[in-house]
Amino acid sequence: MQKRKEVVHTVNLHEIDVINSRQQGFLALFAGANNAANAAAPIVGLNLITANDAALISGFFMAFGALIFGGRIIENIATNITSLSVIRAISVNFTGGAFLAIASLYGIPISMAEIITSGIIGFSCSTSGFRETFKKKSVFQIVSFWVLAPIACIVIAFLITNILIEVSK
Repeated sequence: MQKRKEVVHTVNLHEIDVINSRQQGFLALFAGANNAANAAAPIVGLNLITANDAALISGFFMAFGALIFGGRIIENIATNITSLSVIRAISVNFTGGAFLAIASLYGIPISMAEIITSGIIGFSCSTSGFRETFKKKSVFQIVSFWVLAPIACIVIAFLITNILIEVSK
């Protein structure tokens, strides 16, 4: 009988950085596809611009917006919900990227922000509990906006549409 030799591989910080940056790139690739589509769909639906041109314009402005306004949001998600570890960062990026990839391949619009932030809120719930997590001001604000924003958008779109229909009669 042959003896098995155990091999132990210690992961160094550089390898962790490489894994994490690949996960982040994977996530960003499908986030760009899905979020550009969400932003551009109304003007493409009106045949004002082609889908490829809309994707290019949306991508440019998404990158521009990330550079100008993204820092504050990144800081809020990265520090105000829970402490993050390398494993947590890799797992949330991979899981979020996988959901975005599947949704993008099927043409389903989903919110990357909600997927990633929900994962981070889940980490906080697992370590601090649901009650302590939802006592945090940032978590309360985030979840409140997630509930109120879609309802407000539906009501406002409905009202604007009805007003414009009445005015055009």
